[in-house]
Amino acid sequence: MRALSKYVPHPLWPLIPFYLVVTWLLYADLLHHGLFARLLKRLGSRAWFFVAITILLFVMQATVYPRADALKYQDRGTPQDDALVVGGEYLVSGLNPYEAVTYRGENVSAGPGWIVLALPFVLTGTIGFFNPFWLVLAAFLLWRLCGGAHVAALFLILLMSSLAFWELTVSGSDMISIGCALLVATMFIYHAWNRIVRAITERNKGGKEICGGRVLRILSVILLACVSTSRIVFAYAIPLLAGFLRRRGWKASISFLVIAGGLTAALHLFFYLWNPAAYFPLTRFSDASFLPANLWPMVAALAGLVMLIGAMRYAQDEFLSWIFNLWLALAVVMFCSAFGDLAARQFSLPNWEGANYLGVVMPIFIAWIAVSRIQSSSLKPRSG
Repeated sequence: MRALSKYVPHPLWPLIPFYLVVTWLLYADLLHHGLFARLLKRLGSRAWFFVAITILLFVMQATVYPRADALKYQDRGTPQDDALVVGGEYLVSGLNPYEAVTYRGENVSAGPGWIVLALPFVLTGTIGFFNPFWLVLAAFLLWRLCGGAHVAALFLILLMSSLAFWELTVSGSDMISIGCALLVATMFIYHAWNRIVRAITERNKGGKEICGGRVLRILSVILLACVSTSRIVFAYAIPLLAGFLRRRGWKASISFLVIAGGLTAALHLFFYLWNPAAYFPLTRFSDASFLPANLWPMVAALAGLVMLIGAMRYAQDEFLSWIFNLWLALAVVMFCSAFGDLAARQFSLPNWEGANYLGVVMPIFIAWIAVSRIQSSSLKPRSG
């Protein structure tokens, strides 16, 4: 709705309901075995179709991103990609990345681990491909985890059919990337920490621990720690995933919480101590435009806590349950952030910058939809 209200000429606004009805019917067909669903099932099962969609995504990004990014010289667009660039350039120069400012004179709000993950794109001048990279990586892992290219194709088609996706991606917002990276980290953890159970079983039978299991667990924790620093609020994902792991034993759950939480805190602490006054990821919470008034932060915190407890309690040790509960718990937190920004802007949809927070949960929700469709077609995902 933000994209429609921002880019559709006012005389054409009466056509917006028609557009919404048509897209609803197309999604209904695609997700309930209609004509488009059958066509996608035939094409999506082929690897070349996935490759073709991936190439299309990168070509469209390479074509549109430079034009959308140039809007910053008209004081339009988003500074999120520029924040990663200036922060990364400061970091590789041995300077504090949080003393850098964007072209708008704004501070860098991306966390240290996220700046590090973006460095290859910053150093090669390809920051425009940061979003497509994480999207394709998430789709590829969905393909491998669920045993077929159809789920990956459906995941990409559903996301790429969204106006909100394109508005965020081509403008350089990193919210889609954060959502995809959280999805990737969740899949990685689901797979890697499952090896603990199998390793214990093998040892009890006189066997040896599965080769590489410990390395995979370490890498999965490092990835989650870096992603969870993308914005300080995403540390919320660590106790959430630790709660999911409790069904594999409290030892695994507590070990994961201590290691992942400790590494995330260490990343924040190192850069905070470098220059406490400049550490914008933390001072962001004192910004009145972020969570207006005094009551709203309390409501947001309480809602987030309730959803955290509920998701940890009801999540089953199944991949589909993990991503559903991850989406549900994050959606409440992101809605609070988004609504707080909307209220601060007097409910002006075209100026609703906080709507970007909802982009984080889009890939996770779409992944759940795609995997659910595969499961309903009797193509059950592998357990990891």
